[in-house]
Amino acid sequence: MAKSLAESVDPGVTVLLPIYNGFESVRSCLASLVDGGIDPSISKLILVDDASTDIRIKSLLVSYKVDYPCQIVLIENPVNLGYLRSVNASLANISGPVILLNSDTIVCPDWATRLVRGARRYSRLGMLTPLSNNATFSTVQLPFDLGSDVELENLPVIHEWVASRLGAPYPLAPTGMGFCLLITELARSLVEGFDELFSPGYEEENDMAQKLRSYGLQCRIATDVFVYHKGGDSFGALKKGLQQHHYRLIQSRHPSYDSMIREWFYRLDYPFSLTGSVDRRSIKVLLDCEVMRQSMTGVVRYILTLLDCFEPYAKSGRFEITALLTDQKTRDFWKNQYPWIKWILESELDPIDLYPGYDIYHLVNANISIDRVLVMRRYASRLVITLHDLIAYENPSYFESGPEYVAYRHRLRLLVALSDVVLTISSQTLSDVVEQLELPERRCKLFPNPLLHLKPTSLPCSADESQYCLIVGTDFRHKHVPVTLEIFRDLVLPIRPGMRLRIAGPRVESGGTSHVIQAMLREDRELAAAVEILGPVSDERLYDLYQGAAFCFYLSLHEGFGYIPYEAAVYGCPTLVANTSVYSGCPESVAVPPFDCPQTKQALTNFLLDSSARQANLDFWLNRIYSDHQRDPGAELFEIYQDVLGAPRNYVSQTLADVVASPVDGANSILAQSDLKRAVRSLSRRVLLAARRKARARLQRLTSGKSP
Repeated sequence: MAKSLAESVDPGVTVLLPIYNGFESVRSCLASLVDGGIDPSISKLILVDDASTDIRIKSLLVSYKVDYPCQIVLIENPVNLGYLRSVNASLANISGPVILLNSDTIVCPDWATRLVRGARRYSRLGMLTPLSNNATFSTVQLPFDLGSDVELENLPVIHEWVASRLGAPYPLAPTGMGFCLLITELARSLVEGFDELFSPGYEEENDMAQKLRSYGLQCRIATDVFVYHKGGDSFGALKKGLQQHHYRLIQSRHPSYDSMIREWFYRLDYPFSLTGSVDRRSIKVLLDCEVMRQSMTGVVRYILTLLDCFEPYAKSGRFEITALLTDQKTRDFWKNQYPWIKWILESELDPIDLYPGYDIYHLVNANISIDRVLVMRRYASRLVITLHDLIAYENPSYFESGPEYVAYRHRLRLLVALSDVVLTISSQTLSDVVEQLELPERRCKLFPNPLLHLKPTSLPCSADESQYCLIVGTDFRHKHVPVTLEIFRDLVLPIRPGMRLRIAGPRVESGGTSHVIQAMLREDRELAAAVEILGPVSDERLYDLYQGAAFCFYLSLHEGFGYIPYEAAVYGCPTLVANTSVYSGCPESVAVPPFDCPQTKQALTNFLLDSSARQANLDFWLNRIYSDHQRDPGAELFEIYQDVLGAPRNYVSQTLADVVASPVDGANSILAQSDLKRAVRSLSRRVLLAARRKARARLQRLTSGKSP
């Protein structure tokens, strides 16, 4: 028969329980320690009565000693020594590892066995603290209802939860917590006891922890053990004064302690994200919708899709969505469209109530100033960025000058470095981000562009007598419109002489091909007679165009997702795409080489002469839509947000923000230069050089007396 967890661990740890009054708490604590049998990893349970004045305490302790004469040791101090001196006096007579346990705690089954077994995994461990409801550094709330404190009635659920986490990694912590503290044998060989300058208590464990750290030992948190801690009014009216005095003593002895604590608190949320598996009852999202003041673009369409994904979960309380805008007119318009969302202006954010107003700041537009991001990210625990593609990052032709292009690339790299996670809308973009922005894969997540708002109709493929085909989109070079015109002229018109071509979409200021298209039409009157340039069209007009078209040309060379074929399919319009970028894996009946070649000519011939080929093309896109409808993108987003909230914040983010936004001055920087050196090791070399250049420029301005 397999041994239980407790039976598989050899005894060997002493538990020291200092007691002074608090009868009800002591009785509950002892019941949890003894009822059902003392944890077999405990060699001795030492009860130290520090001259309690409550006469019930002695009889209670004696009764337990009688029931467990071999395992329980009862020590009765003749006079009250105070917590710290009482503990030290007992420690002097104990060898080996010790668990120091407060008398106002309640332990879970196998608690000591888990601590002992977990401690053995870390050879340099000095102190180990379990999770708790009231323990500062190791505090967690209800794992399946984050935001609610753990109460006594929740303990059965908590015990089941920590049992499921058996063997989970133990994260490093800056110190130990005295309510339940395992001190290893190695640590005790270096530091015999607590410094009694901290009598009668408070901060003594932090002092010991920093001494152990100076020897190279570690403090960790046991994330598969939970010990309930009632807490209360220890030391009565002296509490506040003791805490302040002893904290000043800690700072004088250990000058880096305060900075280390602040850095640790920055990296983790309260309740601290120690386990990475908690289920938040509701996630507060600040969605940056600044781009929605523009006309309908792919990014705007993406935001609207996100809102559709959020809606059922927001109405059920799982999401609290706040949409951020910059102008009143845009807010009034969209507030009427989506009344269930809280629409606010950037000016309405309270600068006093910065962190942690929101859990997630989700930025869906990469073309944004770093200064604005540095401000906005302070309002939320985590920064999530959606990258649709790296088209502008790769293509200098969309910028008026080289410096402008390089500045954009630097800004995008800095933006990505500031993020906690980057979402990509296709696997193509994901691989581009990992390769070109040198972002670790653990900080990239695939969230495919949802198609839930596309409702396929029963419209059949357009009849053979349809008299026009369609190009939809801007005239960016990568959209490949001039070559599409050539293919239409050389391959389509010879087969369907009466066919016309309609081009719907706006012109762009930089990197467009309108001048090339116009020159082609001026030089070829026959082609010009068959081509109609419509310019920007409304959604309603576009849908009419889809329904009447024989097919849609979309020979774009570079797409992050490629939305047009799906939209066209809903209105019964098949689409031929280029076999590049996101469409590289599509079948030949759908994706063709985007130039005049035998393969393209054959595919077009079949497409124009065989209605079944067009129907097969249409079915391909519709099947992809149907497949996407099986997803629950709202649930996917919730899980992504939970994952990023369950991990420590991006430490590089704060460091980089400090470098970019502050003078490089050791006295003024948020983090010390040593912290900076350690943090930037995970930055790509190009991001690091960009940050250094900017920091150096700021330093030069300061030393020259010029204002930045």
